[in-house]
Parts: sequence; structure tokens; C-alpha cells
Amino acid sequence: TKVQVNTELKLSIVIVSFNDTSSLCDCLSSLYQYEPKISFETIVVDNSRNELSQELKSKFPKVKWIENKKNLGFTKALNLGIKASGSKYILTLTHDTILLKNSILPLIKLLEERPKAGACAGQIVNEQNIIQPSCRRFPAYLNGIFNRTSLLTRIFPHNRFSRRYLMSGWNHQNIRRVDWLCGTYIMFKKEAIQKVGLMDEDYFMYCEDLDWCARAKQKGWKVYYEPKAKLIHTHSKNNHQIFKAFCHHKSMFRYYKKHLKPGLATQSLILLIVSLKLIASPCLCLLNTLIKSLKATRSESRKLPITKDW
Repeated sequence: TKVQVNTELKLSIVIVSFNDTSSLCDCLSSLYQYEPKISFETIVVDNSRNELSQELKSKFPKVKWIENKKNLGFTKALNLGIKASGSKYILTLTHDTILLKNSILPLIKLLEERPKAGACAGQIVNEQNIIQPSCRRFPAYLNGIFNRTSLLTRIFPHNRFSRRYLMSGWNHQNIRRVDWLCGTYIMFKKEAIQKVGLMDEDYFMYCEDLDWCARAKQKGWKVYYEPKAKLIHTHSKNNHQIFKAFCHHKSMFRYYKKHLKPGLATQSLILLIVSLKLIASPCLCLLNTLIKSLKATRSESRKLPITKDW
């Protein structure tokens, strides 16, 4: 993979954005509020299809903008940003993240101190400062049933298959070598990308991070989690939950075929399970929306003043 390096630049920050200008603005504002004291560039790759406003561009004049005329998918957009970067380290982010004072420099320090570290990521928290598990073990077939969003994991959250895959038995407070990292927030060593290659664009979205880390391991690179670095993930306000579920299952199936190489019988079984989960997804989304609506209605009703009919 030919990716040029500018020796004057220390870091390239690549942000992939889609149909959420408000979150993107918050992300960029946080970046320049806690601007790292190193030479860096910021590249935003936007998949929204609609031209970004001049007001947003003028607010962040240092940003290099790459605007796609159609939604290329997360992976292709990310590769465009990586190819446009020119520094030794690349921090990749989604647009629905808020950077903090310590979001960047601890990651660079770790990559500098460990020659075989190809990538690392910090601690991801939500807006209530609750840790969101952002690193995993490589999945086996059972993780298709016991993954983070599966019904069985929701019913039996402490089952050993989910706990092992999600690494939920660990407090996420110390540096640790891990199998793979969530693509929301990863810093790569440019040298590692040159040796391992870019993200596999056959993944429209999801699992490109998992796939890259698996290929990195095959090439002898290591991946780390560094809790001294920290970032807030607000989660995009975009909906399209059914489409996201379809893309996630399709990407996981591709990963299984590429890395676990199942036989025909196993592939057929996986396809059957995936099909059943996809059929159930709209029902689960509708049920989830209904439950949230009922909770909101109940909460509002409690706020209403109580009047008595004298």
C-alpha cells in the first residue's frame, strides 16, 4: 500500500461523516479545543451526498474536506482519508465522537515506545461517563449468536461466551494487548498500514476494523488498548437500524468466510441463523421503539401536576 509520509507532520486525524452535521461540528470543536501540541492535519471524508455548508467549512478552515457525491460506505471513505494523509500516525474517528484533553498523546506515546505495535485505541465512554467496551477477542462461530447486540446476550448478559468475546470480565483500567479494536477510535502506525494494507473495501461498513487487526496479527503486528487515552462516543442520531443490522450481519459473514474458512455445511448453517436474525430485526427494532415510547410517556405523566376535583 503506497501511502506517502510527510516528515513535517506527526499526526493525521481522519474523520468519516454521514448525514449528521451537528455531531461533526461538535467533534471538530472538541478537537480544536484540546488541540494536541504536535504538528497535525485534519481530514474529513463526508458520505452525505449533500454538499457541506460553507458556514461549517469556514468555521474550521484548517480541515481538508473530501466530499463524496454518493455514500461510498464507511470503509471506502476511511481509505480515502488514509490515502490523503501524510504523517507517521493516523487517528481514525467517526463523526459522533467528542475528544478530550487526553484523547491523543497517550496513544502516540504507546506506539512510539512499542516497535511492533501497529495500532492502539483508548477508553471509550458514553455521555454519562460509563465505559463502552471497545476491544474484543477474535470471534468464533458462537459469537454470531452471543455478540454484543444479540437477543441471547441481552437475556443472558453474563454468559461465558459473551463475556469472553466482549472481554466484559475485565475492568478496562490497564494497558493490555488485545485482538481487535472498535473502528470508532483507532490510532494506526503508518508503517503498519503500509505493510498490512488498507481496509478491505468489500466490507461496506462494520468489521473492517476486525479484519484489519486479524491481518495485522498475521503480519506480526500487535494491537493495544491504552486507558490513559479517553474519548466520548455520543452515537449518531441517524436511524436506519434495519439497514445497519443487515450490513453488520453481511460483514460478519464475510469475515467468517475469509478468516475461519467454514465448510459448505457450516456456511449454510450460518446463513440460516443470519437470515432468521435479519427477519427478526425489524420486529425487535419496533419492540425497542415501543418500549422507549412507553417509558417516555410514563415519565412525562409523572411530571404532570396532580389536580383534585373538589
